[in-house]
Amino acid sequence: MSSILTRLRYILRSKPKEPSSFGSSDDFWTKYDTLAEKFDKEMLDRLNTDLDVLLVFAGLFSAVITAFIVPAMSALSPNPADQTNYLLTYLIVNGTNHSATTNDLTMPFPVDKSAVRQNCLFFASLCCSVLAAGGAVLAKQWLREYARTQQTGSVDQQVKKRAERFAGAEKWGLHVVVKILPLLLLGSVALFFYALADSLLSVNHTVAYVIWGFGIAGIAAYVFTVVVAVVYAACPYRTAVSGTIISIQAAAQSLVYSKEFL
Repeated sequence: MSSILTRLRYILRSKPKEPSSFGSSDDFWTKYDTLAEKFDKEMLDRLNTDLDVLLVFAGLFSAVITAFIVPAMSALSPNPADQTNYLLTYLIVNGTNHSATTNDLTMPFPVDKSAVRQNCLFFASLCCSVLAAGGAVLAKQWLREYARTQQTGSVDQQVKKRAERFAGAEKWGLHVVVKILPLLLLGSVALFFYALADSLLSVNHTVAYVIWGFGIAGIAAYVFTVVVAVVYAACPYRTAVSGTIISIQAAAQSLVYSKEFL
C-alpha cells in the first residue's frame, strides 16, 4: 500500500513533458508555417497555371472571332460599290429628270434580320472571351497579393496573417471566381458555333448542319463530364460546374442531417 502511495506521489510531483512530436511553441509555429507555405505554393501554382492557359486560349480565340466579325459587319451597312452602281443606273434611266431629290439618290438598304442576329452572336462571343481574359488578369493580381511577400514579424505573427488571408479567400470565394472564368470562355465558344452555323444557313444547309453537329457534340460531352463527376466521386473529369454542384449537395445534406437531429 505504501509503495502505491509513494508511486502516486511521485507521478503527481513529476513535471509532464511536452510531446516530442510538437516540441516547443516556436517549433510548432515553424512547422505549421512550413506546411502552410507548401499548401499555398501548390494552390497558387495550380491556379496560375490554369489562368495562363486561359489567357493564351482567350487571346487566340478572340483573334479567330475578330476574323469572322469583320465580314459579318459589312452586312449591316451598304456596300459603296453597290451605291455607285445605283447612282449610275439612276443617271442613265433618269438622265433628263431634273427634279430628283436626295432621297431618290440614296439607295434603299433594308438590313437583314439574320445579319443583325449573327452580328449580335459574334460580338457576344467576343465580349465573353475578352471578359474571361480580363478576369484572368485580375485573378492573377489577386493571387499575387495573396502570396506571402515582404512579410515582417515573428513566425506566429506571419502565420496569423496567413490564416487571415486564407479565411478571407474562403469567405469571398476566391477559388470559385477563378473557376468560373473558364465558363465564360466555354460560353464564348458555344455562341461562336451558334453564330457560325446561323451564318452558313443562307449559304449551304449541309455545312451549317455539320457545324451544328460539332457544337451539339461538344456541349453533350461537357454535360456528360459534369454529370459523371457528380455521380462518381472518383471520376477525374471534375470542372467548376461539377465542383459547385457537389458543394451544393454536401451543404444540402448537412442541412438535412442537422434538422433530423434537432
